[in-house]
Amino acid sequence: MKILRVILITVLLAALSTPASAGMLTLGAKASIYNPPEAGASPSLMYGFMLDYDINAVFHARAGAHYTSYTANDVDYTLMPITLDILAHLMPGNNVDPYLGVGVGYYSKTIDGEESSHTGGQAIAGIKFNLGGFSAAFEATYMVPDLAKSEEGSFAWGGWASGSTYVYVPF
Repeated sequence: MKILRVILITVLLAALSTPASAGMLTLGAKASIYNPPEAGASPSLMYGFMLDYDINAVFHARAGAHYTSYTANDVDYTLMPITLDILAHLMPGNNVDPYLGVGVGYYSKTIDGEESSHTGGQAIAGIKFNLGGFSAAFEATYMVPDLAKSEEGSFAWGGWASGSTYVYVPF
């Protein structure tokens, strides 16, 4: 077990020191099918936007805001997560690039007009297709809108498309 930790830390430090694509800023739109955790709810469309910043060739940070609404047992729900994620690309620089990520977020949930907000978390797995200055991906996200209630997690799966530009950010 100790050797696995040493290997993981070595790989992480090597990836963090690779500046290959640092500085690229990407704006994208995302649409997913959200599977609500409430009994009697049907899947709903979740849509939003995201802003990605390449830290280096392997890691990038993503900020996103999404929205969905649905009904379960005659009760109206809306969910709006505002998230910050760190993603790791498993095959950086390739035209087909699988990735994994984790993040935290501010999850605002309204149930029949009564709003509540909590700190939530998400785990992400996807596969990105690089097409020059344009990218598209298929992605699955497991979201827990309230970390105090981890048993109330749910999945969203869908895709996104983005374009990019280089922006100098001095950090």
